[in-house]
This record gives sequence, structure tokens and C-alpha cells, in this order.
Amino acid sequence: EEIKHSLNEILIDEYQDTSDLQEEFISLISNNNVYMVGDIKQSIYRFRNANPYLFKNKYDNYREHNGGKKIDLLKNFRSRYEVLDNINLLFNKIMDDEIGGADYVGEHQMIFGNDSYNNEGKFEQDNNLLIYNYQYDKDNIYSKEEIEIFITAKDILDKVKNHYKIYDKDSDDNKVRDITYNDFVILVDRSTSFDLYKKIFEYFNIPLTICRDEKLTNSIDIYLIKNIMTLIKKCNENNFDDEFKYAFLSVSRSYLINMSDDEIFTCILNNNYSDSLTIKKINKISDKYNIMTSKMILDKIIEVFNIYDKLPLVGGIDDASIRIEYLQNLQECVNNLGYTPEDFLTYLSNIAEHDMDIKFSKNENVLNSVKIMTIHKSKGLEYHICYFPFLYKTFNILDLNDKFLFDNKYGLITPYIKDGINTTIYKYLMKERYLKDEISEKIRLFYVALTRCKEKMILINSFNYDSKPCNNNIVDLNIRKKYRSFKDILESISNILEPYIVNIDYSNLNLTKDYNIIKEYNYKKNIDMNAKKFLVNEINIENQIEEEKHYSKLNYKKLTEKEIKNMEFGTYIHSLLEIIDFNNPRLDELNIDDYYKNKIKNFLNLDILKGNNLKYYKEFEFIYEKDNISNHGIIDLIIESDNDIKIVDYKLKNIDDDKYLEQMNGYKTFVETLTNKPISIYLYSIIDNKLDKIISEKEKITV
Repeated sequence: EEIKHSLNEILIDEYQDTSDLQEEFISLISNNNVYMVGDIKQSIYRFRNANPYLFKNKYDNYREHNGGKKIDLLKNFRSRYEVLDNINLLFNKIMDDEIGGADYVGEHQMIFGNDSYNNEGKFEQDNNLLIYNYQYDKDNIYSKEEIEIFITAKDILDKVKNHYKIYDKDSDDNKVRDITYNDFVILVDRSTSFDLYKKIFEYFNIPLTICRDEKLTNSIDIYLIKNIMTLIKKCNENNFDDEFKYAFLSVSRSYLINMSDDEIFTCILNNNYSDSLTIKKINKISDKYNIMTSKMILDKIIEVFNIYDKLPLVGGIDDASIRIEYLQNLQECVNNLGYTPEDFLTYLSNIAEHDMDIKFSKNENVLNSVKIMTIHKSKGLEYHICYFPFLYKTFNILDLNDKFLFDNKYGLITPYIKDGINTTIYKYLMKERYLKDEISEKIRLFYVALTRCKEKMILINSFNYDSKPCNNNIVDLNIRKKYRSFKDILESISNILEPYIVNIDYSNLNLTKDYNIIKEYNYKKNIDMNAKKFLVNEINIENQIEEEKHYSKLNYKKLTEKEIKNMEFGTYIHSLLEIIDFNNPRLDELNIDDYYKNKIKNFLNLDILKGNNLKYYKEFEFIYEKDNISNHGIIDLIIESDNDIKIVDYKLKNIDDDKYLEQMNGYKTFVETLTNKPISIYLYSIIDNKLDKIISEKEKITV
């Protein structure tokens, strides 16, 4: 109430990205004095709980003078007339109240407002939409990513070489000038191909700036600072436990101290740390630990350990400086919130333990360079020439595969158990609502992407002309509900886009894998053949298994890095096999490396997947009672034909463990309770591409 009556006006920018929680907060402090600015067509933060319908409901009500006044700002001063005309042409066909959340034709078409383009910015050049279309051969050794990056690179080089003209109102001399690399941007839905772009652009000697967010918590310097803070706390408490020893080892062995392994081992073996350089530096800080703020401690750590001067030893000076500066700003912020040094250390430890994100913006700045960024990152920016590759990549809807879901309308959605785990009607209702909201947001994301452009939009696509073109009206609702990529959107209106399509024969692009050549360094030339052998004192150390302790009181044995990577690889392949439609795999449209594609192809080529009228049941979870014992499991794949049933379990590599035979026969026992059809069971090795058929409780053969 006090805040409510102390404010004259409240202005909310980007109102289309408001969440329900933010809306509730504003309602508590507002007093009929709120001014909201936004554009529902640019609501692209659903993953952060943005609710565009808050905007839409007010927009519709205020239109009728119900609760407020609506002011439309439709004039666009960023883009040329041709760009706006092309955008209107496209979104007139795909966006309405039902899909997209805005009646584009009726109320949201953009109006050209920058007359300077028609005056000093007028010159003979085609500024209409351009779509480079290529027909992709699935047997091609080049990926779609490679082809589209080569198309982009060649086009940029051609425009620079041929003195392509742009209008620059800020230019000191002639407002029309030759294009530079700075005038180009490449906008993508996700950042997975940034490194590939960098390689190919370096091959063409095209300067590139990658604009992306980095995780603060992935860096060595942040781990070191966390471990130094741990040592300060432990020394202040005179607590030299295992956590102290780990932190001591980390800091002492790092580039900040660079103690030898023998010195570190001697300290730990004798439990004598006071004479080490590490603890001498720690003592300069810990003696004032109880009277220092967390920010004061961080500043002192940087000073005592001489961090900035030591950074050249490991490289990446600019990146590390940015991270440390960000951490200083973060610490100052939490210091103002009343965090003690111990609170901040706990905060950093929790983030590291749970692999949580603290992100900061990092631009690999190169003067006069092409920019590449995600569409979300580009919001609010503008560029003369915009490229839009990778439109074939499918939208991410993997959340729908989760067994337990939450929806604002339907609440907590759980499966039910009857002859296995099954899905309730709420899951289907939620799925329909989810897909509609997801497609609506992707259409808005496409709108945000295209409206970054000032003078020319260039899309790169591989059209499937079997798609049914739209008529003069908006695309049929049922077609739009099936959009799964930006490519699907374009194909649904391919007939109206035909005047802007230029077919590209990528065999003329001089495609080459040379960009990927890594120059090998000849280490032999630096080997001193006359060097003396050195002796190593072998030390026998009793190995102890260290277990991670969790607050939940669960203990898990630590895994090696290789074991973790193998588990992650196996899990990833499992997830791909779960979402791929075996009847129509469309692997080339998946955003995965060729290595994974080949593993999937190997599996799909197995004879057990060939036949007519096959039904597939994936990740089939079951619970059933046998001999008063509850049995639970998840079957990777059940293949049902008219005549029989096959049960398949995927393993990463090894399928020779006898325990797997017991497991698979257990699966068979359960499935026999559901059907009278003959059942056969198989184990498949993903890495070895090996399929074994289990023919008895103790025997199997390779098929």
C-alpha cells in the first residue's frame, strides 16, 4: 500500500514478455496509472513463463475501451518498403488470433514510415526477399549445414567483391555506400553450428564475430576462486578435513601456485600445510575473514594470488577477465542482499554441484566482421543484410516425452498403471495445447528474426514441392497445427514465394572438406635424443573408494570420466530412438552429428524392423505382480506384427553379460501376460551394430 500510493506512473516495456507472477506484482502496486508498451508478435520467452495472453486480453479489451486505452504504433522506420511488404505478405498467410495470437491482417500489418529510403536512399537494386533453394541428395557426403554455410559465405564474398550498395543514414559523406562485413548478420534458432560456421568462414578468410552467452561456472578460474574461498573458511575454522585437502590440492597444483606433485604429496602425507606457499597466501586473508564482506574477500584473493598477472600462463586472458569482472559484480550484488562470505561460498558450491547456469554475454569481437547470433539474442538489433539458414531444423518438443508434466490449465499430469504405464486424456489435451502454443511462439520467433532486417532478407531452404500450396486466404488451421520447422512454414506458402526463389546447384559451390584440416605438429623435431633418462620413485598408496554424500542420504559411487561420457552417449542414442518415427525417420532433418545419424541408420536397417503393418511401442514401462513380488521395468522397444512380437533392448556396447539374459526373459514373461502371439527377444549393441537373439534362458546367437 505504501509503494502503491507513492508512485505517480508505472511504465512497463516489453509487456508481451510479462509472466503471471510479474502481472500479479504490478497489480498490487498499481493505481490506475500503468502504461504498457509491447508487441505480442514479439513474445518469444514462453520458456521463461512469459504469458502473451496477458497482453492479448488487454489489447482486445482496450480496443472496446474496456479498462484502458489502446494506441497502435504500426509505422516501421527501420526497414525498406520491400522488406516490410515481404514480411506482411508472409505473415498475412500464417498468423492470426488462433495461431500466433495476433490478427495480423486485421490489425498488425506494418506500415512503411522511413521516407529517407525513397529519397537519398533510393538506388537501382533489388531489395526484395531472396530465397536460395537447393535440392538435397541424402547420399551426399556434405551435410545440409555445410552446404548452407558455403552458400552464405559465397554470397557474402560476392556482395563485398561486387560493391553491393546499402543506405547508411549515419554516413558522413554519401548516404549510399559499399557494403562491409559489419553490415551482415546470420540469424539462427540455436547455436549448435556456430563452431562449424567459424571453421568455414576462416577457410574463406571472412571475419566473423560469434555473439553468444557463456556459462560462468564452466571455467577453471571460477572453480579456483571457489576453492580458495573454501581454504580461507577452513583455515579460519582450523578444519583440515577431506574438503580442505581437495581444495588445497586444486589451488596448489594450479597455475596460481604451481607446486610440484612431490611437494603437495609431502604436505598431505605429513598433514603439514603451514609452510606451503598456498597456505601462506591464504593466511594473509583468513586472519580478517570474520570482518570482511564477500566482495572484500574476492578483491583480496585477486590481489594476494596475483590472478590477473598469472592469466597469461594459461591463455584466454580476455575471457577470464570478463568472467572475473562478472563475478565481482555478482558478488557486489549479493553483498547488498546481505550475503555473508559463507553464504556466497555455499551459493557457488551449489551451482557447481548441480551444474546450474550463470550466463554472461561473450562476443568474440572482430573489427569489421560478419555477426552470427541466435534469434533471441538479436531481439532489438538491426542489420542491413540478414541471412536465415538451417530452417529445416525441427522445433524442440522433447518435453512432451516426460512421464510427469505440469500445465497451468490441467495441473500435474501423471500416468496411470494398468497392464503397464498408460497415458490419461489430460496428457492428450495438454499435448494439443502445448503444440499450439509452441507453434504460435515459433511463428512469432520467425517474425522477430525477419524484422531485424533493414534492407534485404536472404533465406536458405531446400523446398519439398510436394507440399500443398495455400490459396489466397490464410493457411488452413490444420496445416498450421502440423508445423514442425520454419521449412514447413515456407512450404505451406511456397506458391506465393515462387517469385523470390533462386535455385542453387551446390555442385558449383566448390564444396570441400579442406576447411576441417588440422595441421599436425611434428613433435619429433623438439625431442632431445641425448636427454638422460630420469628416475621415478614409485609410491604405493592405499586406494579408498570415495562416495559422494547428498542431503537426501543417498550414496552414489563416483564414475570415471569415460564411464560418464559412455552413459551420456548411450542416453542420447536412447532418446533419439525414442523420438524418431521408424516408419518415416527423416534423419536429415534432425539436428545431430553424422556419427549419431550413422548409428541410427545401422539400427533402422536391421531385418527385424522390416515388414508390413508393424507397430512400435517405445520405452514401454510396466509393473506387474508375480509370486507376490512386484516387478518393474522399462522395455526399450516392442515390435508387433500381425503374427508375432519382438522385444528389443539397446545396450551401448557390451551385450554378453548373463544378467541381460535374465532381464530379457523377465520382459518376455511380462509381455506373455498381454498376448498369445509368439514372442522373440533381442539384445542390440549400438556401438558394435550387433544384434543377438536370445533363444533360451542361458543361450543367445548373433543374427
